[in-house]
Amino acid sequence: MSLSQGSGNSGVLWELAKLKVLPPPQSPGAIKLAGASAGSLAIATYACGLDVDNATEALFAFAADCRAKGTRGRLGGLLQDFLHTYLPDDAHERCRDLTYVSVTKVFPVWQPQVVHRFHDKDDLVQSLITSCHIPYYANGQFMTKFRGKGSLAKPSMSQVVKLCCFPVNQALARVQPSVQGYKRVASMLDVAISPDTFDPDWQYTYAQLLNWALVPAEDKVLAYLIEKGRSDGRAWAQSMQLVEGAELRQPVAPSPAQTQKVPGSAAAEERIAAKTT
Repeated sequence: MSLSQGSGNSGVLWELAKLKVLPPPQSPGAIKLAGASAGSLAIATYACGLDVDNATEALFAFAADCRAKGTRGRLGGLLQDFLHTYLPDDAHERCRDLTYVSVTKVFPVWQPQVVHRFHDKDDLVQSLITSCHIPYYANGQFMTKFRGKGSLAKPSMSQVVKLCCFPVNQALARVQPSVQGYKRVASMLDVAISPDTFDPDWQYTYAQLLNWALVPAEDKVLAYLIEKGRSDGRAWAQSMQLVEGAELRQPVAPSPAQTQKVPGSAAAEERIAAKTT
């Protein structure tokens, strides 16, 4: 699970909704969305109608808690608390047949599965926790249980429009076309939106991204990734001629000396302060 990259996914969804490329989640024309790991969190909060301020508040509060108290062995429990706090009581009904959460059944046979109908809010929350499971960091164990069976997170759905939080074009550029299996790799990495799809100067490395999967990035980086997702979402919509607009400029990645506030960050700081006093 990476909340840092997940913030970029949320930014894409928010921008496409703002542009009316994505219809409202509970409207007759609502589009089905599928996700794994932090992507499942993004689509669930979107389907539940969580507004930008509340979603951003949750993101910043969660990241602050992780940085202050550590993540190893407690990510799953912390995520459970936050999901129950921020998602509405009828979240499972809002997500029914609209939010497709990817998990992997481990026993008795390793089998990817997609869940799109949920018994209740607890069942939805547990599916999201399972999709976001990182061995040992989530709960101190290699895997977690979902509906009484061992599961690990693994993307398992093909989508008409694919979104990835990693720079897939950089990854594909490192694979020689003559290498056996190149076509298969290219097919797997055939995504519509990734950080380097519309930004050839994308600067963050895989090592940094993987590190942020365990310990969230600083708030100014999270804010940048949200804005980056918004910019990429608009660039994709323009490239598909779904909207019109002037040529876009990619947001500038923050330097250590910069600070940046986004909607919800002040509320998150107040909530954290109240919990620690």
